Order: sequence, then C-alpha cells, then structure tokens
Amino acid sequence: MTSDTWTLPEKWRWVRLRDICEAETGVWGDDGPDGSGFPVVRSTEIRGYEIAPSSAAKRVIPTRALERYRLHTGDILVNKSSGSPHLVGWPAIFRQPDDGQTYLFSNFMLRLRFEANVLPEYALYYLHNPDARRTYLGAQDTTSGLRNLRIRDFLDQPFPLAPLDEQRRVVVRIEEFAQRIEEAKRLGVEVSTELSAFFPSHSDALLQELDSPVRQFGEVVLDARNGFGRRPKGKEKGAIVLRLADVSSGSIDLENVRRGVMSPGELATYRVRSGDLLFIRVNGSPDYIGRCVLCTEERDDLAFNDHLIRVRVDHEKIMPAYAAVWFNSRRVRAETVARASTSAGQLTINQKNLMSIPIRIPSLQEQSRIIDYLTLVSTRVEGLRRLRVEAQAELEAIFPSLLARAFNVGLF
Repeated sequence: MTSDTWTLPEKWRWVRLRDICEAETGVWGDDGPDGSGFPVVRSTEIRGYEIAPSSAAKRVIPTRALERYRLHTGDILVNKSSGSPHLVGWPAIFRQPDDGQTYLFSNFMLRLRFEANVLPEYALYYLHNPDARRTYLGAQDTTSGLRNLRIRDFLDQPFPLAPLDEQRRVVVRIEEFAQRIEEAKRLGVEVSTELSAFFPSHSDALLQELDSPVRQFGEVVLDARNGFGRRPKGKEKGAIVLRLADVSSGSIDLENVRRGVMSPGELATYRVRSGDLLFIRVNGSPDYIGRCVLCTEERDDLAFNDHLIRVRVDHEKIMPAYAAVWFNSRRVRAETVARASTSAGQLTINQKNLMSIPIRIPSLQEQSRIIDYLTLVSTRVEGLRRLRVEAQAELEAIFPSLLARAFNVGLF
C-alpha cells in the first residue's frame, strides 16, 4: 500500500487505519432518576485534542454493556456527527481520571482502540495533521442538517505506521514544540494584559498631576438628557436608536443597530451629534455603569435610548474628548460607581449625581495637549495590540503546519 502524498522513511510502512485499531460506536442508554447512572462522554466533552470528562452526562446503561463501552486511557474518540463539517471526524484522546468512575461514550462518538504497536498519541497527532483532516472532511454525508462521518471511508484512510521507537521520538518532538508554542501563547496573553492596563494607568497618572481648579461637572454642561423611552416594535424604519450594545465597547458601533419610528420633534430632542457625550445610565455591571462614550459621528438619523444620558458641554470651557478621558479614568469611574443607586440588581446613575462629580479643568490649550498626547499613546498601544493579535494567529497556525510535516522525511 502506498500514498501519493508522502515518501515514508525507511522501516515505516503504509497501513489502513482499520488494520491497527478496534473501532466501536458508543451507547446512550436511558435517563436515570436523580442523576444516577454512568458518565457517558459526548462530543461536548471534547476540548481541543483532549477529552474533559467531568461534564459527561449520567445515563443508565445495562450492566452487560459496561465492558464493551468502557473507556480506557489512550482510547481516541472521534466525533461522528455535527452541524459543523470541521467538527465531524475530530479526534480527541481520553485519559482516565483518578475518580473511581467508569466512563462510557455516546452513540455519536466512534472509539478507536489501537493495537500495542501503535502509541495513541502518535495516532492522535497523525489524525490531526492536515492531510488526514482532508480525508475525514471528505468522508461526510449530510442528513437533516447534520454532517455525518462515513465511518468506512474514515477507517480506510492510509496511516503511516512507524516502528515504536520512531513513534516515541516523533511524539516527544511534537510535544516539545507544542510546549514552546503554548509558552509563547502564555507570554502573549501576559503582554495583552499589560497593554490593556497601560493606557488607563498612563492617563490616570497624567490626570493626577494636574493642579487646575476643581469644579463640579454640571458647571460646564449646557444640556443633559435621558434618552428616548419607546422601544421599537420589531423591525422599524426610522432613526438609529443607540442602545447599550452599541456603546459598551467604549465607542459607538453602528454595525448592528436598531431603528425606531420617531416624529421630527422627537428626533430633534434625542438626536446625537458629533461632540456629544453618552453616559451609560443603567446596567447590572459596575464595569459599565457611568462609562462615557464620545460621539464622533455626524449624521441626521442618530438618536439614543433611555439607558443612556446625553451630555452637551460648553466647548468654550471644556473639550468633550477631555471630559471623556476624565470620566473614564479609573479613579473617577470608581467614584461614579459609588454614587450609583441599586434596584432589582441594576445600578443606576442619575443626572444629579453625574453633574456633581468634581472635575479638574485646565486651560483649553492644556486640554488639547493632553488629548493629543493620549491619542498618540493610544495609537501606539493599539498598534502593539494588533501586532500581538497577528503573532497569536501565526502561533495558532504553527502547530497544524508542524503536524503536516511531522510524519514526512526530514522534519526531525
């Protein structure tokens, strides 16, 4: 038997997958009273390349069937059915937890139990390499919206059987690379956390250095208003009515907006213009309540709902961008949350409390300098964050690429 894909190293040979393992479809059983029964592993217990059996469903299985469907360490479970073609045929390895339980597997899973001359980890890594994945992506049928694995075709796929010592060497090298990749990912997460904290800490430090006069926010506000109270009925045509979901990211997101019918007078009353500030008035989370969003959109059909407060400031005294930075600083955010009232699990900040929050107001020239500097810092932080995201994507692609070459000549 040969494969057109690879030339195998000396002493390796091509075999059929079915020739080196037992393949068995699982069992489901019946509901048990009070959650009794045996834990049955389903596709939902697949976590990457591993089975995480702690959430397995308890099912009543006949005693005579236990030995047939019992899982052992090293068994590989293959997902037989899914709505997603990429999950069909996905293999994961089972390791028996030290909990004294007997684990079984469901009828939507295929168990592969390999012969003694095949390391389960070696088989697992081979079945995840892109060439093998193409095999089981092509061995699927569709029934009632589900993609189903054609088991015969899956088991007929060629498998590069190496001597055991070669299998061990390949597994060791793959896992060494995997550890390095995971360590790089971990460092990437740490960098991301530090980047997320950098701008807030930097802006907080800058604002704390100010020795400008302290005034109540309301002294520089021209208008403050709660938003439009009527909810759209279904899909209405009309103005965009901003909701929490449209501003919770810290900026206005018009990707998935809702519209509502408004009279010309209502739109004039609740219109949002460039330079307006929107404060989250009510939310269950202290992470969101009182958050300030600066509107940079200038359009005629933009309004806001009553979960938000729109504030218009006196531009001759304060820049809207400076006010947004001030209210989103960690110290002021904490003070805003402390002033919020609680009812039915919801936090609410009213206009009176918002207007009484103290704010340092330097000259407009100094405000402009602060905003320009923080904009530069933010741009650089976002640039670094994009680079980290790109690096993360490259790390995610390394392991499949490694597996693509691990069973060919010359990788290790």
